[in-house]
Amino acid sequence: MTKFKTKQDLTFIKGLINSFIFLAIFMLPTLGFSAQIQKVSGKKVLILLEGDEFAVEDKVFAFNEAGKKKAILIITQVKGSKAIAKVLKGNPEVDMQVGGDDFSAEKSDTRSGSGRRKNLKLKVGVIGGISNNSMSIKVKSVSATYSGMSFALSGFADYSLSSHLKIRGKGGLHQFTIEGQGSSASFSYLSFEGGLNYYLSPQFWLGGGASYLLAASKSSNISVLDSGASTNNLFFIGAGYDMSLKQGFIPISFEYGIFPEGAGVSASSILIRAGYGWNF
Repeated sequence: MTKFKTKQDLTFIKGLINSFIFLAIFMLPTLGFSAQIQKVSGKKVLILLEGDEFAVEDKVFAFNEAGKKKAILIITQVKGSKAIAKVLKGNPEVDMQVGGDDFSAEKSDTRSGSGRRKNLKLKVGVIGGISNNSMSIKVKSVSATYSGMSFALSGFADYSLSSHLKIRGKGGLHQFTIEGQGSSASFSYLSFEGGLNYYLSPQFWLGGGASYLLAASKSSNISVLDSGASTNNLFFIGAGYDMSLKQGFIPISFEYGIFPEGAGVSASSILIRAGYGWNF
C-alpha cells in the first residue's frame, strides 16, 4: 500500500488543503472566545454561551472590542445556552465577549471544581465510523483499480496542551476492504493512532496524525498483496467538530488518509467518524 501516487489523489489533497485554509481564515474571528454578555445587573452578569462551555466556579474574562480584559468574572450557574456570573473585578458591559485565559486556566486545572471553560485536561470516549477505500496497482504492464467500504471502532482520549491544542490518541479495530477486477482483499488491523488537533473555536478543529496498524487478519486473492507485511501505517489529515452535551460531547470528524508507497501499490481512505465522549 502506498502514498498518493495518482493525479486524482493529488487533486483531492490539494482541494482538501485549500478547503482547510479557507475554513481557517473564515474561523479566525472565533479564536479564543465567542460567548457574549447579554445583560449586566449590578454584580451579576448574564452570558450567552454561543457554543462555548463553562462550568460552575470557572474564572473567565470580559473583553472589549480591542481584545483587552475589562473584567474578571466567576461562573455561578450554567443552564442550557446561558450562564450567570458574578463580577469579581472590573466593569463588564453588554456585548463584551467572554473567554478564558491560557495562564489562569493552566493554574486552575490543578484545583477541583475549576478549569478552562470546561475544556479540561482529559476527555475519553468511543468513536466509530465508515471509510471509503481506494487502491491503484501498477506492476509492469498490469494496471488495476479497486474500491470498497469498511468500518473502524476505537476508544479515544483527548489531552489538552493548551486551550487550542489537543492530542487525540485512539486504539481499536480498523478495517480496509477493497474489490474489483474480479478480485478482492480484506484486512483487519489493530490500530494505534496519535493525532494533533488545533481548535479554531471551542468546538471546531483541524488536525493530522498517523496510525500504526498491526494486522489481525487478512484475506486476499490479489497476488501482489499476498506477501504484504503484517504491519502498516496510515497518515491522515482531517477536520472535526465536538458537539457539546450536558454530560459529555459527540466528536464528529472527516479525515483523508494515505498509506506509504510500496511495490507499485497506492491506497487511500476517506473516513467519517462519530462517537461519544466524557469530560473528566
